[in-house]
Amino acid sequence: MPNKIIDGQALAEKIKKNLKNKISKTSFTPGLAVILVGDDKASHLYVSLKEKACQKVGFHFEKHLFNAQTQEKEIIEKVENLNKNSSIAGIIVQLPLPRHLDQDKIIKKIDWRKDVDGFHPFNIKKILEGQDVILPGLIKSVLALLKKARVSPKKKKIALLANSDVLIKPLKYILEKRGGQVEIKKQGDYFQDTTRQSDIIIIAYGRPNLIKESMIKEGATIIDIGFNRLDDKKSVGDVDFEDVKDKVKKISPVPGGVGPLTVAFLLENTYLSAQYLNKVK
Repeated sequence: MPNKIIDGQALAEKIKKNLKNKISKTSFTPGLAVILVGDDKASHLYVSLKEKACQKVGFHFEKHLFNAQTQEKEIIEKVENLNKNSSIAGIIVQLPLPRHLDQDKIIKKIDWRKDVDGFHPFNIKKILEGQDVILPGLIKSVLALLKKARVSPKKKKIALLANSDVLIKPLKYILEKRGGQVEIKKQGDYFQDTTRQSDIIIIAYGRPNLIKESMIKEGATIIDIGFNRLDDKKSVGDVDFEDVKDKVKKISPVPGGVGPLTVAFLLENTYLSAQYLNKVK
């Protein structure tokens, strides 16, 4: 069974070790600022993991906390101040935001050069135009896990089960550019016929243990982006790991797959942004 698991944790450690080595040889310290609004437990957990990763590789880290009732104007003011802060190379707004805040409007206020999550419309547009740009960490993670599994998208049927256009549009473009045949299924769509015929399944619904053995093709490769807390101790993905493990060719586990790798690529993107900003000064 271990040879079926695509170990994202090991890849993440390798990336962070490489970054730490690079930082020791540079004249600048990359700075990452995170804006966190509200008391969502999962969001606070994700931010703490990012903070620990920054400390491990030698980055400057700032966490800007706001209560759930904070008005949009105050968040935007903080973003604009961070845009002007030369010690900050990367800015992220931890999602989801409380309902009264306009997520797209706030993200658009981030200087695109400091958009290390890759969610800014300008950066998404550049990806879809085929321009060289910093890719979102989540997309980098999917591509890295497929590479680690030695599974090429070329001539493969790929089921992309996700709701976010920020993920769907650029990932579909990149996979198709690499020769894949991508079919998108948003939450609420009937997807079983698609997944049963797909060589690669990428899922990010946020629904625990949704994908069962009967829904997949023999020898499929699965990248499970879902992260769900069943209780305070156990985390599972969108795929029922125990049910599918004997049928898959390769699978990314939860935890230990996409999650740690996405954090590592967030740091890599911050380093690249810092490098760019220091060169253009």
